[in-house]
Amino acid sequence: MACLLFCIITYAQQKTVNVATAGTLTTLLNDDEVENLTDLKLAGNLNGTDINLIRKMGGGDNYWDYDGANSKYVEYGHLQNLDLSEVHIVSGGDPYLDIWKSSRIYTKDDVLTASMFACCDNLITVSLPKTVKTVEEDLFNGCYHLKTVEFPEVSELGGHMFYDCPSLEKVDLPKSVTKIGDAFFCCANHLKEVSMPSVKELKDSVFAGCTCLEKLYIGGIEKIDIGTFEGDLNLKYVYLPAGVTNICDGAFKDCNNLVQIISMSAIAPSCDADAFSGVDKNCTVYVQIGSGANYKSAPEWKKLNIVEKDLSGIIPSVIQQDQKEVARYNAAGIQIKKATRGVNIIRMNNGTTKKVWIK
Repeated sequence: MACLLFCIITYAQQKTVNVATAGTLTTLLNDDEVENLTDLKLAGNLNGTDINLIRKMGGGDNYWDYDGANSKYVEYGHLQNLDLSEVHIVSGGDPYLDIWKSSRIYTKDDVLTASMFACCDNLITVSLPKTVKTVEEDLFNGCYHLKTVEFPEVSELGGHMFYDCPSLEKVDLPKSVTKIGDAFFCCANHLKEVSMPSVKELKDSVFAGCTCLEKLYIGGIEKIDIGTFEGDLNLKYVYLPAGVTNICDGAFKDCNNLVQIISMSAIAPSCDADAFSGVDKNCTVYVQIGSGANYKSAPEWKKLNIVEKDLSGIIPSVIQQDQKEVARYNAAGIQIKKATRGVNIIRMNNGTTKKVWIK
């Protein structure tokens, strides 16, 4: 029993591995670690051969063995928390996906290539490499247990990123991201909150099937495409920045529980027919003082409850909730790694600081 407990504790802890030479991860982990590690932090260089192993550890090779009443789910590995923040992705090695021998996908230098972690059922948290320059489509498609992803500072993220990720509840995209692909969150049916401060356009079906979506902050948005939120039954609060100019056909169709929209534009954004089809007419749209008449005369907006309000200084609640600690100091101004007794000065990611007393 003591030996068993020791093994469980060992594999529950994080193992850090530096892969100096791409393609050699298999030589740096023993068979027990490949099968049982739950937390893994990697540094160095990874190619397709290494990604192939990570996929296996993360459940990418799991499958159903169908045999009538004796059908069973065959699992490989137990990797749940993966930190690749200090990794360089390089070309070379074996394909990490080989679909019917006709669609082989290889790694590329500084690129998170298509479907790299798709269907890795075991993964819960992933920190992506800081050095990547491109993130292609389907990266986490079908990752059933995925909850948290830390993204690199890139400008664009490929489509179908979180397609069918039912455990995902909250996503904060970095300010660097200005463009995301279509069906980005499609069928992530437990997603509740999303913050995208710089994304300029929401393409087709970005949130289609996100039936639990409640709060959305889209600070840099200019265009909301066809059917973006169609059928998102729990969407309640939407913040539209002043830059929004066009809301396309069916963008909020059948969002039956939408109760509040804050629209910062002084001029009502252009709306295609049925942009708000199925939205309750009592949904309140807060607009700048002096803008009410413009909204009430706009064909689609006038179907909703337009209310003028002083919106100066409005900070969406999603942003307030997403403040994170980035550094901590003691009373002498010396940076500390963790909470210590006495005065702790905490610097947040929005530039503010606060003092707390730790007993």
